[in-house]
Amino acid sequence: MRFGWRRAIAAAAAIMLATAIGMGRHVLAHGGQAAAATKPKMVEDVFKNVQALKGIGVDDFLLTMGIMSAAVGSDCVGCHPSAGTDHVDWALDTPRKRTARRMVQMVTAINRDHFNGRQVVTCWTCHRGRDRPVTTMTLDVVYGPPTDESDDVLTQAQAVPSVDQVLDKYLQAIGGARNVARLTSFVATGKSVGYRGFGGGGVVEVSAQAPDKRATHISFPEYPDRGVSVRTYDGRSGWIATPLAVVPKYELAGSERDGARLDAMLSFPTQIKQALTDVRVGPPSTIGD
Repeated sequence: MRFGWRRAIAAAAAIMLATAIGMGRHVLAHGGQAAAATKPKMVEDVFKNVQALKGIGVDDFLLTMGIMSAAVGSDCVGCHPSAGTDHVDWALDTPRKRTARRMVQMVTAINRDHFNGRQVVTCWTCHRGRDRPVTTMTLDVVYGPPTDESDDVLTQAQAVPSVDQVLDKYLQAIGGARNVARLTSFVATGKSVGYRGFGGGGVVEVSAQAPDKRATHISFPEYPDRGVSVRTYDGRSGWIATPLAVVPKYELAGSERDGARLDAMLSFPTQIKQALTDVRVGPPSTIGD
């Protein structure tokens, strides 16, 4: 996603934030800005023909779908023909869908039987962005430079600057903590970059207000049939609306709601230390040339 952003005075940006959230009012009208978190809807209560991923919330289910599709280098159409249109049959069984169910059951059994139920093996473990895992090493892998991949959980490196030193230097580089703290709201606009061309070219507007309010609005003026996508977090509850998705609108719960709050807080750099309390410094790495 590419953005051009500007500093806005508090009153004007607050109006823009209210406008962006208002764009998602058709979402909030179904759940309201509840003071207390509502019980998440379970997949069995919302979807048809769910067999392998029962017992989780709708938002976790959709997140899992995204992770699985990324792991095998696909998108929704890979398992759901006509996805992204208004005539898709999400419950239709297809060969790839049946294979995916068997893979879920296989991975679940491996983690249960060999790792005490911990999530150690995933789709990504073998697929690495391919629909078929590679089982034979090529010569360039054997004799070429080793692949540098970070561990999932970084350990604290030795003889490196402290977390506070790194973050303080970052704040200084973007204008100084005092100046950055003056930014309490903003509006950013840009264009979306989609997966393999789909979803690209959308008009994106992100509005945020400190400490933890954020709204994202994506429209496609050239393709109005795609509808308008909205993601909001109002400091207490979060909602997502995506017109052509399997669930057009739903409230965030659990870790997904926590993630929306984190996104909102990290919109304002001076809140990094408040939002991230268990940070460690890993070994240095070079980005780019």
